[in-house]
This record gives sequence, structure tokens and C-alpha cells, in this order.
Amino acid sequence: MARQVALLTFPWALAARPAWYAVRLWRDPSLPRDDDLPFTMRVSKSTARGLARGIAVVTWTYFCIAALVTCGVAWSAWSGLRAVGWVFIAGFAGSVPLLVLVVTFNRPRFLVIPSARHLTRADIKAGVWTGRPVRQGVQP
Repeated sequence: MARQVALLTFPWALAARPAWYAVRLWRDPSLPRDDDLPFTMRVSKSTARGLARGIAVVTWTYFCIAALVTCGVAWSAWSGLRAVGWVFIAGFAGSVPLLVLVVTFNRPRFLVIPSARHLTRADIKAGVWTGRPVRQGVQP
């Protein structure tokens, strides 16, 4: 029983970190800074920025993985979890192309953090990615 609890706790704890970071990025447009990115371990700076822009998709991916582990651990208790597991497998498989779209093209816009929705492909290549767009005649 303790082993099952540990198997269930670990993936949900891993999924909680990007969820917490997504809430922070979604609310505060001044937050995404190069020194604050959680994905900078072994990826380039532009990829880390893309993952920060697509943090909603990253969070969904982690939650699908956690739900799949939960379905696998609870399989012996209830065999009806097979259909639930397939839903999360489909969600995980769908999140991978969405993440590539967000990182590469900043599309679809509703999955991008609000402070980076205005960025074009040229802005992304140039490394511009923080702050909200300033409209003419409007003071920040």
C-alpha cells in the first residue's frame, strides 16, 4: 500500500510544479525572465522561452502523465479504468503537436500566456518575448 501511495504522489507532485508556474505566468506579465525559467536545464534559451509561452500545454501534458500513472496503479481495483486511460493517452498524444505549434509558431493564441500572444514569428526568432504590447496613446 505504501508503494502505491508513493507511486501516486510522485507524478502528481511533478504535475503541480508547472501548474503553479502557469498560474504565475498567466497572472503577471512581468514574470517571464530568462533567469526565472524552470526549463533551462538542458535546452536552448529560445526553447525555454517557447516552453514558458506554452506552459498551459506543458501543464496539461504533466497532468495526463500523472492520470495515466494513477490509472495504472488503480487498474487492479477497477478494470473500468481502461477507457479513462485511453482518454488520457489521447490527451497526451494531442499535447505534443500542440506544444510544437506553440513553441515554433506561437499558435494557437488561446494556449499562449497573455503577455506573449502578440508576438510574431519574427519576434520569436529575434528573442523578443516579454511584456504586453504597448498601444499608441496608452500609458502603461
